Amino acid sequence: MNGLSKVYISTIFIFLTATLPLFSEDNSLTVVFCNDGYTNPYHVEWLAGFETALAAYNNAFGDVQGYWRGASRVEDQLAQLEEELEKDVDILFVNAISSSAVRPLMIRAREKGIVWVSVHNYEKDADYNFLLGDLENGYNQGLALATYFNGSARIAIMLGARGMSSGEKRLQGIQDALSRYPGIQVLAQEPADWDTAKALRLAEKWYDRFPDLDAISAVTDSYLYPAMEVARDLGRDNLLFFGYDGDKAILERMKNNGPVKADVLLSATREGWNFVYLAYLIHKGFPVEKDYNFYTPLVLGEDSYRICRENGFPEDIKVFSVEQAMQLAEEGYIEYGPDAVRELLENQ
Repeated sequence: MNGLSKVYISTIFIFLTATLPLFSEDNSLTVVFCNDGYTNPYHVEWLAGFETALAAYNNAFGDVQGYWRGASRVEDQLAQLEEELEKDVDILFVNAISSSAVRPLMIRAREKGIVWVSVHNYEKDADYNFLLGDLENGYNQGLALATYFNGSARIAIMLGARGMSSGEKRLQGIQDALSRYPGIQVLAQEPADWDTAKALRLAEKWYDRFPDLDAISAVTDSYLYPAMEVARDLGRDNLLFFGYDGDKAILERMKNNGPVKADVLLSATREGWNFVYLAYLIHKGFPVEKDYNFYTPLVLGEDSYRICRENGFPEDIKVFSVEQAMQLAEEGYIEYGPDAVRELLENQ
């Protein structure tokens, strides 16, 4: 397992190309996060982490403000974005329900001098893309699943929404890894559209149709809550789960050889902190890559990692322990707080 000492080196994706002052003359910064929802567990922690980070940066540097907005329908999100474009905001983080629908607004934002950061989806017209390394992460999750079962298992995959690049890349990565193991049988794969109710119905259908199912692979941890609940109610204690998000409640289910065997450490809290960290660097004029990759390592419990390694899981893929992941998931400031900004600047 890799130690926390490696986190700071691994998570810095900022390339400094010029000597710049620590602070610009204008210390005022307003950041708005427009999200594609606000009720599922990830969204609740995500938005709370964003708010906490804003308060911390305002306390540390002064005059850093912001807020979030959430919508579950395209029409509502477009209306919210229209409103934000008429306000005196500096940076918009947008997790779009429909990329094509918001694209014209990106152009308008640029004309008004508002920085547009596309969250989780690549958009060529955005000023920045906040990306997750979905292809690699999906591959690592699929590889962990295949090696945990020593190349032979019957599984089903819960997908995102068709047409959204983030979920599709996660699926592609999982499929690329599983293609190396002909003994892994994918009995079903269907989209749940990031909806826990749909995930529950899929779980019920699959558990009835496939009594010999070994595992569920999911492109978001939100699906695992209903999938595990249905499995428990049906007495399917042998089912195993492979997730993606780093939800703290899911990481807890990885402890003590629990039913979740692998996850990918996004963590809503640390991602919310990273938004403010990135916004502050952009605002102060530090060169940041247009395609900014949020560091999202694979997480395995000690026993799971041992089993995977015995069955051929590569030594060179970075893996975090559950304990390491839990610490970073709970304390987003460790990597992305004001002190991380100061440390970055001191070392330039």
